[in-house]
Amino acid sequence: MVEFGEQLRIAREKKGMTQQSLADQLFVSRQSVSRWERGERYPDLITTKNLSQILDVSLDTLLSGKEMVKVAERTPVVENKLVNNMAIALYAIVVISFFIKIAEKAMILFIQSFKSLSESRPMNYMHGSEDERIVVLRYIIYVIIFLFALYHAIKDTLTPKKIGVMMMGFFITLFLLDGTIVFTYLNNFYASLTDGVDTMIWLRKIVVELMQATVPGAIGAVASYFFFIREKNRKLWVNMITAIAIAGIIGNLYDTFHDLSKSRMFFPAASMVTTTARETAADFVLGIAVFVLIVYQTHVLYRKRITAENLSAE
Repeated sequence: MVEFGEQLRIAREKKGMTQQSLADQLFVSRQSVSRWERGERYPDLITTKNLSQILDVSLDTLLSGKEMVKVAERTPVVENKLVNNMAIALYAIVVISFFIKIAEKAMILFIQSFKSLSESRPMNYMHGSEDERIVVLRYIIYVIIFLFALYHAIKDTLTPKKIGVMMMGFFITLFLLDGTIVFTYLNNFYASLTDGVDTMIWLRKIVVELMQATVPGAIGAVASYFFFIREKNRKLWVNMITAIAIAGIIGNLYDTFHDLSKSRMFFPAASMVTTTARETAADFVLGIAVFVLIVYQTHVLYRKRITAENLSAE
């Protein structure tokens, strides 16, 4: 069977068109047409349909049913240049924000090692030292994950499988590291039962951590694997990823109000409350950006696969 690139070259030459003249009609660069003919890249589905009309050939002539699916799987999920540039900007903001958080928390942990910060800052970032180390480790992994996505978004090679790797890394990190926190809370819960003290505080922490991170992390990793990696275009996986993202946004809202209420309790000075509110708002926007990227790319890929199936059936 003749591959797409060869079919495209034959159809173009039969039509008496150069790569440049074809590129002009498609509003793409000549290099793009050249890459298609060499088999290095596939055009997007709309461009493929335009190609068949310009060259007066059927889609079946250019693409077999299997190759139609390859168009969706081997091209970047986000193909609109403006939207891709916005995604690049969001990835860059996410990476920079997590990097700043690492530097900030590393500095705080360094100061805490000399027993100086805990006395001057009662809030202590809402966590004990073990939780804090887990948070720092999580941020380091997130920087690596989103740097991977940023690099491929810039190179215009962020295909479904690469997004799947990124999303699985994100959700598995959420599941494993926050699962460690849950085990710590469980130990404290059992200890409080033995000591006969109030257990509700630890029970609440366990439930919140499970609902906000551990369970969503497990579900998100499984759904990402089947949808992006295994190419299972079932609405079930799309709905699961969307539900997890919505739960993440709600969790961010909860954390935002929780942190703001804590800041008012521990920091009576208005300037310190304002600073904490600014940092909390930045965290909220960062969390929203991550989940918006996840949902957008999931739904775009789902629609592309449906379009590919419809075109191959024509």
